[in-house]
Amino acid sequence: MESIAVIMILHQHGQLMEDLQVGAEVSRHESAVDWDRVVYDSLSRICGSGTENLVSASLYTSEDQDVLICFVNSPQGFTYLTTKLSSTSFGISTQWQIYAPLAFHLEPAQIANEAAHILVCNAMTPTPQNEEDFNNWYNDEHILLLSRSPGWMRSARYRLVDCSHDAPRYLAMHAWKSRSAFETPEYKLAVETPWKVRVVDKVTARERHVYDYAYDLQKLAG
Repeated sequence: MESIAVIMILHQHGQLMEDLQVGAEVSRHESAVDWDRVVYDSLSRICGSGTENLVSASLYTSEDQDVLICFVNSPQGFTYLTTKLSSTSFGISTQWQIYAPLAFHLEPAQIANEAAHILVCNAMTPTPQNEEDFNNWYNDEHILLLSRSPGWMRSARYRLVDCSHDAPRYLAMHAWKSRSAFETPEYKLAVETPWKVRVVDKVTARERHVYDYAYDLQKLAG
């Protein structure tokens, strides 16, 4: 079943436990097992016992930021988690965003898997006058060109539903086997077209993050 929402919980690298107030700090570099457990316990605190409302939950990391990406596939789960996030006390370094999938994607919207990969999260807000052109560019050109690049795994698009801060209206997630894909001629063609330049020049907000896949948090439940 496809997800009806993706929830992103972003926080400064290493600040998850302090921001979620889950107990004594454990450095991920000191004990990977303890860190994994604390992250999973933190997720359970947000999502409920056993994280039964989730299709998948995975941790991605970068040098300065970690992100929990959770997929939900039922209206009940969506309502529950939206309420839970809104009522959870977060620290200043943690933000959350909830997105609903758009109809167009080349692979199932569930991004996370066990294979090593990187995840590019591109979020933008077009002007109202440019919104149709923006969506046409993504659907008719950009993702199709990306899919022809060596190392591409999957792409999916989302629109913002709710957030704890000002966040861009549209999100695209692109999974790649490695960063070497960015050096290929096919990738460079996909990101340098005249249509892309015209569209991106008119957005009012833009964020881009590249994360390394760490692990599937739900495997810790067993």
